[in-house]
Amino acid sequence: MVYNVKMPGAFLVNLILFVVLWNIFDTFSSHLVIFLSAMIIAILLGSIRRRCAIYENQFVHEILFNKKVILKRIIDPQQMKQLKFIRVGWAKKGVKIKVEKAFPIKLEEMEPDNGYEHLMEFAKENGVSIDKTRDYSILERMNK
Repeated sequence: MVYNVKMPGAFLVNLILFVVLWNIFDTFSSHLVIFLSAMIIAILLGSIRRRCAIYENQFVHEILFNKKVILKRIIDPQQMKQLKFIRVGWAKKGVKIKVEKAFPIKLEEMEPDNGYEHLMEFAKENGVSIDKTRDYSILERMNK
């Protein structure tokens, strides 16, 4: 099944980039060009999305730009060291996937929300180590 994943801190990064670009362009050109350039860059960065798919024997993580895949990682269960389920923010779930010989993947705010349960089933079926933080366990109890 395919799940959409929100980008952590995307709004904050766009806001900071907008302010920095505004200050840089303010010294070199007119205000209309500054505003349009900063808005175009913010819109382009805002169109980056993440998606993951969980199949029987593999996990696929994709980064998309305007619905076109720009980065795709196919991870077999043998490459996964551990799935660590965490709490993100006040009441949101997340998971860190530790992968051999690669950077870990952090997934926050999966849509639909049953993605975490599906990922947990995937790990149990394929013998991947699962670790739940205390805070994540509290969130699970609250959501039931």
